[in-house]
Amino acid sequence: MHSIRYNHRHMKKYVGFVSFLAVFQCCMAMAQETPTLTITAKGAGTVSFSPDGKTLASGGTGAKVNLWDASTGKVLWTYDNDPLVDVDYKKKVVSCLAFSPDGKSLLVGGANNTLNRLKTSTGERIGTMDIGKDIATSVAFSPNGKTLASGLEGGDIILWDVSTWKKLRTLNGESLSTIRSLSFDRASEYLASSSKLSAKIWHVETGQGSEAISGVTSATYSPNGRTFAICTPDDFRVQVGDRESGEEPSSLKGTDPFCFSPSSKIFAFSNLGSVSLWDVSNRRELATIQCDPLLVQSLSFSPNGKVLATVGMTGIVKLWDVTGLLMK
Repeated sequence: MHSIRYNHRHMKKYVGFVSFLAVFQCCMAMAQETPTLTITAKGAGTVSFSPDGKTLASGGTGAKVNLWDASTGKVLWTYDNDPLVDVDYKKKVVSCLAFSPDGKSLLVGGANNTLNRLKTSTGERIGTMDIGKDIATSVAFSPNGKTLASGLEGGDIILWDVSTWKKLRTLNGESLSTIRSLSFDRASEYLASSSKLSAKIWHVETGQGSEAISGVTSATYSPNGRTFAICTPDDFRVQVGDRESGEEPSSLKGTDPFCFSPSSKIFAFSNLGSVSLWDVSNRRELATIQCDPLLVQSLSFSPNGKVLATVGMTGIVKLWDVTGLLMK
């Protein structure tokens, strides 16, 4: 009996490894789509398109922020978000990026306990926002362009007045850990936040928050406000539901990162190193692309929805022609 229990424990490890290998091989066996543009950005872990879609910002390990020409892949400027030379390279990181609604500035958060504003045209720092001794891990602008939300490693969220760049209020995350994602609803009335442990919905004007929803590590509203998506990593599922119809949410095999297209018609979500494009209204998969040998770290649609930017563990930014993928 002892030998059976011993073998069983080792067999579980073996089966787990074989299962992972099978999934990995399956992903690698997919039709190898070719990105329209590949950008090698050392340490890249997050990307964001500018509002006009002409440029793309990337950041990650090493604290370097790069602005790229989205049509040619040429780097336009590079900014060092943490120039201290005595800091370990792996501890120097850009954790979040977001363009202002007018596209004139880029918000950058990282391990230097600040939220910097860069001038998009030159990469020059034009402002620094005080977040105390914490680290900004996520940022999001409200659709009406009036409010910026910055999520912190400690679980709090700071709301800023975009017209003055001054603090409006701090939302106390209480039991929340590092804020991983932030998403405003279409009316800019509510804010969804998620951490490693749970998610909450906040009323922007009053700062009142809902009860924490455990087991949800990512949550986002679609741009039109009708659809809501959450990630429940314990069962490796992504739930996508219509907020108005009351229909049972669709359960998709995958995980974050995920995002909606600007039209809200397409939902992109990751599954290890691949990304699936899903038709929101017809509830069916449209295409799957192999983006990285290991994992996908970040996704971003261009403003017109025709291009999808992905970043994998290899730090390579790839741009995909969404229109072309859906025609196949």
